[in-house]
Amino acid sequence: MRSRALIAQAGNLAVLGVGGAFVLGAATGLDLGTPRRLGPGAFPLMAGICVIALALCSILIDLRRAQQPEPADALAILAVAGAMAGFALLSPFAGVLPATFGAALAASLAARRPGWLWRLILACVLTGLAWLMFIRLLQVPLVAIRGF
Repeated sequence: MRSRALIAQAGNLAVLGVGGAFVLGAATGLDLGTPRRLGPGAFPLMAGICVIALALCSILIDLRRAQQPEPADALAILAVAGAMAGFALLSPFAGVLPATFGAALAASLAARRPGWLWRLILACVLTGLAWLMFIRLLQVPLVAIRGF
């Protein structure tokens, strides 16, 4: 029973590994900066630590209550993978904000909530938050929209 529960945690363990890779890459290969002026490695480090914490919480919660793992949702996997690939391919050509909008729209296909209006509102809100956080508040030197 315990080994089945551990096998069911393959996704959580993969997320844990990705978070660990972010932390390791940021801590060893990027400048973290100072608390007043964060470097390019500070955000990946903090994001990796948060991902590790969430994965550990998910593992512990799932191990405490034994349940059958749900089958993988192929549409959700394709939507999220496509969103990440689309962002990586689109951002150098169109800028970060159009790439964020497209990635949010693509990733929203994984949600069970119906309707394109909801997806468009979500993509607009996430794009606005990305602009506010990275370009206005943190003043990260990104190309917001290529050509402007």
